Amino acid sequence: MRIIPLDVFDTESCRRAHDVEVASDNHLRPWNSPPPFDTALLHWRHTDSVFEASRWLVESDGATVAVDRSSFPSPAISTPPSSTSRSTPNTADEVWAAP
Repeated sequence: MRIIPLDVFDTESCRRAHDVEVASDNHLRPWNSPPPFDTALLHWRHTDSVFEASRWLVESDGATVAVDRSSFPSPAISTPPSSTSRSTPNTADEVWAAP
């Protein structure tokens, strides 16, 4: 078994990851309707300056058996708002604004 980062520009690896995610998301959830592969691929390849996202493939005997998904706030914007800011911000920008 090995765990490797998903290269979002490797279409074949992305297709295997998408198939595993769809199977997992649909397991015992008949109401779930995951996005089609092309839509998911566009989302995965999008670079978001607010959140750093990553996917990791778990492979066993050459087959993708699991996908780990994670996203974290970018370090550049992870400074909490100052204590003097309004308690109810109007925009997401105000939530992440540096003091």
